Amino acid sequence: MKRKKQIIIYLLLIVVCLESYMWLNHLQWSPKAVFAASQRMDNVGPVDEILTEVDCGDGKKAILGREGENLYFCTMQRTKGIFWRRVGAEYFTRAYLEEYEQIILARYYWNRDFLFGICREPGAKEISFQLVDEEENFLMEGKLPVREDGIFYGSNIRGIILDGSAYPYHLRALDAEENVIAGEVEGVL
Repeated sequence: MKRKKQIIIYLLLIVVCLESYMWLNHLQWSPKAVFAASQRMDNVGPVDEILTEVDCGDGKKAILGREGENLYFCTMQRTKGIFWRRVGAEYFTRAYLEEYEQIILARYYWNRDFLFGICREPGAKEISFQLVDEEENFLMEGKLPVREDGIFYGSNIRGIILDGSAYPYHLRALDAEENVIAGEVEGVL
């Protein structure tokens, strides 16, 4: 009986030590657990809907979620073989767009090949964009569909992960007939 007590105590001690190690190093068991912990850390959410999960290769993932009219984007990577750790996070709010009188706000993660944003124009069906590098050299042009709530996103935009930075540029909102109904002169750098 004494041996069984020792085994139980040692197992509990291992569990407590493992949980303490994970808590001190901000480690989680899964990407969704990292996403939830990241929201708590940033005092955001919880999100109403996870819009997409992007597998970025090399043990990296990204999750985009919607909280009301706002977006929460979190990137994470696998570490120490079985754990996941947050790499970065960003929170897009419709209030920011209104405060600075912007119609469209977008962000392109060149090291994940993922573009997302918010459009305040109610009749927008698509967003037209260009990607440029740091010297504003043209890289590509594309379109993404806009949801009813004004959110747009897409992965595999270029089809390759870039070594250098790239930014969305010349963002325009298009209606169902592909007429420009709103546009920004420049994107967000």
